[in-house]
Amino acid sequence: RQAMIPRADLLSASYQEFLNKSGQCHCQLVTPRSGQSFAVEEGVRMEILQAPAELSGYGRADDSGLVIRLHWHGWKILFTGDAGFITENRLLASDLELGADVIISGRNRDDFTGHEDFYRAVAPRVIISSNATYPENERIPQNWFRHAASMGIIAVDQQQTGALTLTIEKGNLLITPALEEADPITIRPHGKL
Repeated sequence: RQAMIPRADLLSASYQEFLNKSGQCHCQLVTPRSGQSFAVEEGVRMEILQAPAELSGYGRADDSGLVIRLHWHGWKILFTGDAGFITENRLLASDLELGADVIISGRNRDDFTGHEDFYRAVAPRVIISSNATYPENERIPQNWFRHAASMGIIAVDQQQTGALTLTIEKGNLLITPALEEADPITIRPHGKL
C-alpha cells in the first residue's frame, strides 16, 4: 500500500507509468528527505542518506536514486543502488556518519563505483554487487575484488551467487546465495568470535 520513490518528476516513461498505476491502486507514494527515518517494526528502521528530490536538475539517472541505510536488529545495511563517484563524493562531503556492515550496490553505467575513501568511511565487512555483462561499464572490474580484499572486505559478485537472502541467526548475519555452488557467508557481531 506504500512505495518510497526518489522523486516524482523523473522522465522515464516506465517510471511515469508506475506512478500512474500506483495512484490507480491507491498506493501511497512517499518522497523522503535526507535525514528522515522510517520505523518498520521494533528494532528495524530505514534512514535516508540521500534524497534525490532535494537535488537540483535531474543529473545522471544512476546518481539520482535513494541511498538508504537499513538498521536491522543491530546490523546496518547500506543500499546505494547504482550510485557512482558523484553520489559517493556527495555522501562523503555531507559529513554524515556512513558506517554499515554490508553495502548492497549496483554498478554505475557512466561512472566509477567503489571510491576507496567511500569504502573507508562506510567500513563494510561485505559488499554485494551486481555484475552485468552489458553494458561494459556495469561489469565488476577484476581489480575490484583484489582491492576489496586488501581492505579486509568480502566482495560478493551476484552473477556468481544469484539472489541472496540475509537472515539473522543467533545474533550472526547470514548471507545465503540462491546458487548452490556458492558458499554462504556468516558475519559475527563485532568483538565476537
